[in-house]
Amino acid sequence: IADRILTAVDAAGALGLVDPGRIALIGHSFGGYGVLSAVAQSDRFSAVIASNGYPDLSLSMQLPPFYRVAPEEGVPIGRMVGWGETGQASIGDFTTAPEAYVEASPLYQVEAIRTPALLIESDLDTQRMGALFSALYRRDREAGLVTYFGEGHTYASPGNLRDLHARILDWLARYLGPP
Repeated sequence: IADRILTAVDAAGALGLVDPGRIALIGHSFGGYGVLSAVAQSDRFSAVIASNGYPDLSLSMQLPPFYRVAPEEGVPIGRMVGWGETGQASIGDFTTAPEAYVEASPLYQVEAIRTPALLIESDLDTQRMGALFSALYRRDREAGLVTYFGEGHTYASPGNLRDLHARILDWLARYLGPP
């Protein structure tokens, strides 16, 4: 994915539309996974912001938080397992090819991630970013971890949204410099 993004950046740079030396990536959900994958593949990015994505694709096997509150609703295993096996991620059956999940997961490529990373998650969605933050922190990499409480997969609280946007703008200003 990094090569595809950088091809577009270089084309836009050649037209004078962007500065190819100041590139930030931001993504939410599958986009969060995508931008983490990109920074594991290239050091050309100045900053990355990943929200509610999967740095470890095996986490798609986890039961969602609501199951622990209302198990009488049934086991919702098909929801995210389907996403990983045949849905958006389309990696295949975890039980027959777990190595494919490791190979596709940015967490297991953490040594290659040198881009400052702001990792964002919410407590009512499956929390996903802690292990990646810990791995980056242990390698003395620039990383931030924010958890929004009372939020699901998307953010709705006006206070949380204000804070989210302020943090994103601060992160971009810190690693891209003045506009």
